[in-house]
Amino acid sequence: MKNIKILLKGRIPYILKYQVYIRLKQKTPLIDDILKNLAYLLICLYNFPIKRIQNLRVNNKIITQIIFSLPIEKITPHISNFIIENWIEIVNESEIMELIFNSAAIIEYPFNINFFDVQMLRIPIIKRNFLLNQFINNDYGFWKFHLNKIEENLDSDYIKSPLNFSMKLRLYIWSLSNIEKSLRDDIERSLYKFNLKFPNIFSEIKSIFISYNDPNIISRLNSINI
Repeated sequence: MKNIKILLKGRIPYILKYQVYIRLKQKTPLIDDILKNLAYLLICLYNFPIKRIQNLRVNNKIITQIIFSLPIEKITPHISNFIIENWIEIVNESEIMELIFNSAAIIEYPFNINFFDVQMLRIPIIKRNFLLNQFINNDYGFWKFHLNKIEENLDSDYIKSPLNFSMKLRLYIWSLSNIEKSLRDDIERSLYKFNLKFPNIFSEIKSIFISYNDPNIISRLNSINI
């Protein structure tokens, strides 16, 4: 406990840089994992500021992975601000996509689909469409795989919570501006099936995106009729 108190007085960057980072990098390829776990503990147990975590030579990609694994009660305003300030960089990281996808449908989670929507709307539409194309194309197979699972669930009626299910579908709706026709067609087919089963929820989703005023997305949603 005494050693932890000493670390928390501001000596962590010094200790990590000269006593952990340099020595361990010469001995083990696990230095990133060591720093990641240490940074997680510092944020989770001691609310350590993000800026000081960055001084541990932990890059933003790893910090984002840590943040998305934090318990909800540990996500403070300064942590949320880090995600907001680095949003474009985060969305461009293929390793982060699964974290965003998995958190999208958690209603009580701060970084769910509602948060995603707000961040995307802050970006001008042309730049946003370019970014969304990158977001999908970074790992096209990932999105195709999960869309197939969504369609399987729709076909088998295995949907425990239509609201949670729709929150993940909303992530795909953003991709309707994607230039890849095959993916667009698959998304539209899934939305059509969802509309058949849950027309009221689909109508709510449609209203949300109409308010976002993206003509490409609105046009494609309007084309989905029972």
